[in-house]
Amino acid sequence: MADMFDPHELEEMAERLARVERHEQEGYEMTFFINQNDALELLDTWHQARLGEPMAMAKCWTEFGKIMMRLEASVDDDITDY
Repeated sequence: MADMFDPHELEEMAERLARVERHEQEGYEMTFFINQNDALELLDTWHQARLGEPMAMAKCWTEFGKIMMRLEASVDDDITDY
């Protein structure tokens, strides 16, 4: 049984766990500006989308997509050790 132990595997596991822990501690803060008129319009659209209005749902997905594209760009720029 002792012949099956590979210290290199233990090292690799420790490195993976350290990477997972490091990624749990690091993160992203997203800040954006929206003027009050646009905020009120977007909130109205959100409420309509929650009621199932198709055009409002599409607009919300468009706005969400903009946020996700910025997040993806930040993550892509940051990931170096995968």
